[in-house]
Formats: sequence, structure tokens, C-alpha cells
Amino acid sequence: MEINVYDESNNNTTKSRDEEIKVIYDRMVGSVNQSMFREISRSASSFSKERSIYMVPKLLRKGNPKAYSPQVISIGPLHYYRTQNDLIKEKKGSYVLNFLTVAKLDWNEMIKKFLSWEERARNYYVETIEMKRDEFIQLLIYDSCFVVMYVIGSMVAEFRDLDTSFLWRFSNGIFKDLLLLENQLPFFLLNHLYNLCASAQPSLKDISFIELLRGYFSKVREGMSYVKEGYFDIDASAVNHLVDFLRIHLTQPRHIPHFFGLSVDDFLSSWPLTATELHECGISFHGQKKCMMNVSFKERRGVLKMPKIIIDDSFEILFRNMIAYEYCHLKSKDASNFGMFMHFLINTNEDVSLLVDDGIIQNQLGSTKEIVVLFSDLCKNIMIERNFYSIACWRMKEYCKHRRHRWMTSLKRDYFGTPWAFISFVAAVLLLLLTLLQTVVAFIALYK
Repeated sequence: MEINVYDESNNNTTKSRDEEIKVIYDRMVGSVNQSMFREISRSASSFSKERSIYMVPKLLRKGNPKAYSPQVISIGPLHYYRTQNDLIKEKKGSYVLNFLTVAKLDWNEMIKKFLSWEERARNYYVETIEMKRDEFIQLLIYDSCFVVMYVIGSMVAEFRDLDTSFLWRFSNGIFKDLLLLENQLPFFLLNHLYNLCASAQPSLKDISFIELLRGYFSKVREGMSYVKEGYFDIDASAVNHLVDFLRIHLTQPRHIPHFFGLSVDDFLSSWPLTATELHECGISFHGQKKCMMNVSFKERRGVLKMPKIIIDDSFEILFRNMIAYEYCHLKSKDASNFGMFMHFLINTNEDVSLLVDDGIIQNQLGSTKEIVVLFSDLCKNIMIERNFYSIACWRMKEYCKHRRHRWMTSLKRDYFGTPWAFISFVAAVLLLLLTLLQTVVAFIALYK
């Protein structure tokens, strides 16, 4: 009997421990499930269309850190605590007052609108914004009113007096800081604020915010006027931020050809030869004022048609940030494709000089070496899954395989390059013909 009692007690103890272990295990499973659910939900939401404002990955940033960080003005929350370079911070309040005047709103109305936009605005940032509600709302008001009123003041003469006059000395820096992926505000916010101004001002009524931005980036700064012909409508609701607007503006509409007849190896390896190599094979370059994706090769004439580009001190900043945006957010790699195309096309100073002479590149940097280095570094650590220029590049390589094209180019360069060379060539041909004729006459006379 004593043994049985002991066994029963031991069994009860074991059962109690098993139950405790099971409770602890169930809690652990529940905790892990909740944690994983939060991570999966956060990960899924990070791929949404609106969640599109990123910190640039270190892999890309090390190429040129200054090309991603604001130098004059901080816009949005990502650099609010990180930078001391907001030279205009204390002046933003005047732009808020200007906005209230132009939009004919009172302070309370504006705050109510921003409160209703807060949650959506937070969702645009991939990083969690730790700012408290009142601080975040204040930042949105100050920064978005500044951007909208600064663009209006830059483009519409009637409102130029509302712009703080001292900012002219910072205009170049502000322009470049608006191109930064980390220095962005949600586009819906800017568009809503502008529409409030447009509805209150007759002179703005027939101008959309898209048109105003196109004018600001294309007319105020000549270096951005890559696309001057064939403007197309951009749906404001489809734009995430200013970097996204510029990417759409510069790369679309476009025609991507089908890759019929190309093997996988041809498709992946078909980037262009250098500009000098193409030129030596008889290919000439023709600039056109169209979007950057419109590159074509006319085999019959041996002409490579490509967009004209103006390379100034903002070109690298713009392209690095568009490429970073594609790297982080987009499947389509339009800017990355163009950067890689130019990387292969330009390898030496001679390549740059050739493209400058043919009107493809307008060099505002001064040094051709700077352009060589620029395109050498622009697409480092970037993988291009689909080469949009494969057809044109493959056709150019096939064209270059024919020796007659190289011979004709050499003939034109050596004998038709200058008037004196042409005259020397004609004289040599005439001398040869006269010598031949004299030989024939002498031969005929010999046999008579």
C-alpha cells in the first residue's frame, strides 16, 4: 500500500510538471506567432505602393555619400534629427503664413486637414517614424508649405514677392536637395496643398501642380530639360514623391522592343561598344529631345539615335537617387538601364569628346575626365536583370562585324576629312589614271 501511494504522488508531480511545461510552451508559441505576424505584416506593408520613401542602403551610399544627404535644407522626418544642415529651418514659418494667405485658410482649418492626413503620410516612410503626433504634424506643415510655396514663387511672377528674398543665394542647394530620396514628402500632401492654393487664386486655376513642377525642373534649371518634346500627362495620384515624378518625367513614355531572335547570352551581354569603337566602325551619333529610354539604331544609315543630356552639378545627384529608388522599390530599372548603357559607351576622354562634338552630351562640368569617372561609378553594385537596349546594342555589334564599314570610315577620315585631304586624294587618283592611260597608249603603240 505504501508503494502504491508513493507511485500515485510521483505521477501527480510528473503530471503537474508536464502541464506547467505545456503552458510555458503554449505561451512561447503564442509569443512567437505574434512576433512573426507583426514582422510579416510589416514586411508585406513595406512593399505597398505608397511605402516608398527610403533611407539609401549603405551599399549604394558609399559610392558618394554627399549625393544622398541634404546640404542646405532638410525636408521630411528622415534627416530631422540627423543633420545640422538645415540652413532655412528658421525661415519656413514665413512660408506657412504665405500659404495661409494664398489658400485663404485659417490656422485651425489647416491643422484639421493635416491631422486627417497624418496616418497616410506616416505610411509613406519605410522606416518607422518615432516622432510624436504634434511634432510630426508640425514638421509636415512647415516642410510641405515651404515646398509648395517655394515652387509657386519660383514659377509664377505674381507670387514671387511672397518668396523670402534672401533664398536666392541658396537656390542651387535647395534645387539639389529636392532631388534626394531621403529628403521627400508624400506627393499627395503637396498636391492637396497646391490645389487649395489653385482653388483660391484665379491665376493658378488652370495650372496643375504637375505642370508647375515640370516647369520648375525643366525651365528654371536647363540641366533638367532632357525632355522638351512630346510631353505626356502624368496622373498625380500615381506619383509617390518628387524623385518618382522626375523618374516618370524623364523615362516615359517608352517603347521596349520584344527580344525575338536573341539567345539568352546575346540578351545579357548586349551592351554597346565604346563610342570611339562604334565611330571607327562607321556609326554616327544623332541627338534627339526625347525620353531617355528612346535609344535606337538605324542599320541602313549606321546612325545611333539617343537623347541629348546636359551634365551639370545636379546630374549625378538626380541619377544616383533615381537609381536608389529603383533599387529599393521598383521592378522596372529605367534610370539604371540608361546609366549602364552610358557606362559601356564611355570609357575614355576620347569617348566623351566624341559625344560632345556630336551634340549628345553638353558638358557643364568642364573636365571630360569627371564625366568618365561619373559613369564609371554610377551603377556600381547595381544588377540589371533586363537590358532595355539589347536589340539596339546587338544590331550595332552585328554592324561592326562587317569590315567594309570600317574601311569606308577609314577612307572618309583619311581622304575626305578635310578639303586638302580630298584635293590630295583627287590629285592622286587623276595621276594614277593618267599613268595608266599613258601605259595603255604606250602598249598599243608598241604593237602597231
